Amino acid sequence: MGYLWRLWQEASPSEDSVQGQIFGVSESRTSWDLAYAEFLEEPPNVQSKVFRCGICLEDEDYSTVICLSCEHEFCCDSLKGFISSRVEEGSLPIPCPSCSVSDPDTRNYADITLETARNLDLPEIVTQRWERLEVEAFGVLITCRRCGQSGMIDRSEFLAADQISCPFGGCINRWCRNCEQPVVYGREHTCDGTFELAQAMEENGWKMCPGCGSRIEKSAGCNHMTCPAPGCFSHFCYRDGSLIIRSEDRKTALEAVRAHYKTCRQFD
Repeated sequence: MGYLWRLWQEASPSEDSVQGQIFGVSESRTSWDLAYAEFLEEPPNVQSKVFRCGICLEDEDYSTVICLSCEHEFCCDSLKGFISSRVEEGSLPIPCPSCSVSDPDTRNYADITLETARNLDLPEIVTQRWERLEVEAFGVLITCRRCGQSGMIDRSEFLAADQISCPFGGCINRWCRNCEQPVVYGREHTCDGTFELAQAMEENGWKMCPGCGSRIEKSAGCNHMTCPAPGCFSHFCYRDGSLIIRSEDRKTALEAVRAHYKTCRQFD
């Protein structure tokens, strides 16, 4: 209590000090005056630390910095925009922007991982697409046209097979990986249908015009066939498939047909 009383007495203004405070600056300042002035003094102006973002090339506050494993620094907003655009394009992996610019001809740069990107609070639609792209890097989405089911199969197995068997239980569908047309197990398959057509012609007894290659089926009548293809004018035997004559002249064609069927059966 004694100490406080002495301090108050020292701080109590004298007549001179009151006059000085009213009409001018007093030359005498007490310990109380000094302590009070120090309390009111503003703290020194400390500048916040900044860094140069490697994407937007602006000086940003260090509170927004994202530092990758390669020690390149970016502001959060710019890095989020860069990652989102790469994911939208389907371009994985995502390299460090500064590394890829400084060394574009090699692969010696850091990749931005999905786990790193999660810390940036990316939109959910971006992270979902990124997850799907990572799955598709190792698998292929297939849909069976017969049972309608869809699913992922191993990419290496998919690329190694010429024909795909439906992996879903209860379905025996099988199709060509290249043309996606159904195939029969154990039978040869060609994507342009050449083998299947030849097989169908053999099974149904169809013939090929020896003049132009058109496929022709006889529904009734004799074995003398006139090709219906425009500009062909071929006459051939449906029984043995041989060309009799190729002529527009009806009389000439008739003579050739008669000569052929002297040694072949015109009617079955």
